Amino acid sequence: MKKTRIFQLLSLIIAILICLTSWQGLTSTETYVKETPNWAIQAMGQDLINICILPFYLLSALFIARENTYSPLIWVGISFYFIYTFLIYCFDVHFNQLFLLYTLILGLTIYSLVFLLYAYRNKFKVTKINSMLSQLTGGYFIFVAVLFYGVWFSEIILANLLKTTPKGLEQLPTNPIHVLDMCIVLPGIFISGILLIRKTELGYFLAPVILTFSLLMELTIGVLLVIIAKHRQESQIGFIWFIFFLALISLVLLFYNLKNRNFAFRKCPEMYHLY
Repeated sequence: MKKTRIFQLLSLIIAILICLTSWQGLTSTETYVKETPNWAIQAMGQDLINICILPFYLLSALFIARENTYSPLIWVGISFYFIYTFLIYCFDVHFNQLFLLYTLILGLTIYSLVFLLYAYRNKFKVTKINSMLSQLTGGYFIFVAVLFYGVWFSEIILANLLKTTPKGLEQLPTNPIHVLDMCIVLPGIFISGILLIRKTELGYFLAPVILTFSLLMELTIGVLLVIIAKHRQESQIGFIWFIFFLALISLVLLFYNLKNRNFAFRKCPEMYHLY
């Protein structure tokens, strides 16, 4: 069996498992019974979002076998999103009947991502440079990183000054989003912005990946805030519109980064078989 088929089979298995866990979370009252009402609402909202993303995940995996330079980068961005999401499921959702599936999805997604990145090593090159686009995208990455660092720092520092805990952590030891964002995601976005501004090859590679991840995260945040507001939890309408505006910017930048074809993969005989 060709390695492309193995890769696509892995993607299909991951998609089926995510669909199963999400459906169980949405339909079973026992899945999030131990969570706070706010956390349970967010978990169910995330389950719904996961199902909506799966068609794009499967399509990007399907087209990797064809001469399409966009699909691997889109797939990598979605995979990073699922890794982020299922780290939260594994570490900050109380133990339930889906725990083994959470860990299996996380492990398979990480290793399928490593497999793809290994297969495409040394196959990337810049074919066209759009200086203005790279500057805009890089500046946007830096803005987003600084913005969310400011949001999280203000929340955490205020809690420290008041000798209390940030809102929503009444029954959680820490907020996993704080940890993932401040330790991994935001530094990565900031560094990618610098690389883009400096017109490096790695920056051009990371741009569509991060834009895909950012688009999904911003849509997720916006949708979850809408769901919370619908259930009469506190929410800020202005912030919701701002998050959707950021999602629109990410979508437009992603479209133009792909359209301008400022990246491609080297034509190797074995390339599309992932050797």
